[in-house]
Amino acid sequence: MDLQKECTINAVQINYAENETQIFGRNPEIYYQYLMEYSSDHKTWHILADKTENKLDVPHEYIELQVPIKTRFIRLTNYRVRAAPLRLPICAYLEMGKELSRQKLRC
Repeated sequence: MDLQKECTINAVQINYAENETQIFGRNPEIYYQYLMEYSSDHKTWHILADKTENKLDVPHEYIELQVPIKTRFIRLTNYRVRAAPLRLPICAYLEMGKELSRQKLRC
């Protein structure tokens, strides 16, 4: 996804939302695995979050970065999802002056 300009990112939140799901509650067989990366030029990518070995059900995972990053592009590669069809809104917490602004991004 393209943020349209380089921004400072302080945190991201991935909100997995299954459309018309019939699966409810917690189950050890239900979890998400993904790789989130960022890039300033859409050519060289760096790892933002590697959850490819995750075994926990965290459908609304919030990741606060220890060190903010500057980037224009964010991509998320799914390795395992629990059901389809899938909606995947991602929120990036961007620094706008001295305040944080929550921006919803659509894949």
